[in-house]
Amino acid sequence: MRPIGPHVSLRSQASSTCYRKTYMEVLIFLGMYPWKILETYYRLYKMVIDDLRLTPKDMAKRLGHVGRGRSPSTIYKHYQNMLEKKITKNPILVLKPFEGSQSKAFFCRKDSRDELSSTFSSLHKDKRLDYVLFLSGSCDFFITTRKDVSFDEHQLTVIEKADLFNPVFTIPQGWKRETNEALDSLLGYDFQKGVIQRTVWNTLEWDELDWKIYENMKHNGRKEFAKVAREIDVWPKTVQKHFFDHVLPHCTTGHYFFPRGYDFYDKAFLKIRSSYERDLVRALERLPCTSYVYPLGKELAITIFHNSMTNLMETMQKMEEMGIIDAYLLFVPLFYL
Repeated sequence: MRPIGPHVSLRSQASSTCYRKTYMEVLIFLGMYPWKILETYYRLYKMVIDDLRLTPKDMAKRLGHVGRGRSPSTIYKHYQNMLEKKITKNPILVLKPFEGSQSKAFFCRKDSRDELSSTFSSLHKDKRLDYVLFLSGSCDFFITTRKDVSFDEHQLTVIEKADLFNPVFTIPQGWKRETNEALDSLLGYDFQKGVIQRTVWNTLEWDELDWKIYENMKHNGRKEFAKVAREIDVWPKTVQKHFFDHVLPHCTTGHYFFPRGYDFYDKAFLKIRSSYERDLVRALERLPCTSYVYPLGKELAITIFHNSMTNLMETMQKMEEMGIIDAYLLFVPLFYL
């Protein structure tokens, strides 16, 4: 299957990539973006994956930043700097699929080609929706929700509907590599057949308070318990207990790493069908940025960060020729919720 997507000026893509690469090389040369600091950032990112609620004091201990004249606040400033530069984002909580509470994914197209941005704005305000991606391609929107929603009120036609299973947020082992070099390395991976397990757990037994805590913290799993407590009118210790005993064990944590900062990279959203799903996701760890993988019924929806649409398309085409990918569709994300 040939990729479907918007017309892209390969010359403009190449020019943009060259400019960005040159700009970053200048920063590194001038010592404005030292690799040692970036390595510290990566270690902090990995620490938060291992321990979501890690304190600045514990961060400092694990980095060996202890002793006279060494304050944990220095390390915490590094973490705050990561957030400000969009090298990372606040970790999110995604509820695992449970019977009676499993998300659905929808690929939708607007009935009229007018006011697409206004439609995205109205979807953004719809509290029933968990995730909305505004796309350029054969569909206009990718939407996920646990609710029973009719999209008629948004004047959308559902092109495809699928069950959504536990997402994967890759840990980028190739964070020191240039993106194009990392894309080339995917082709050398020793792929073995195997698909991602699609598990649905038994009925979720949460009370009203558990749901309130989840809804309050799903966009930031590190949000202060005291702040959550004030917003839902309970004691901080109550929030802490319910979070660790009920909420966190039933969620997948999504955390991110973008070495040059989130805004530096172009984004591609791909729908891929493959008999090599498991190793395809493992191979994505060779890239410098976190990739978002959403297992659907029989396919994967993947967000990949890159610097050249030309190189990305060439890589996908070669993987299709190698038989690693059976078919794929390409979309370009415009905005997301």
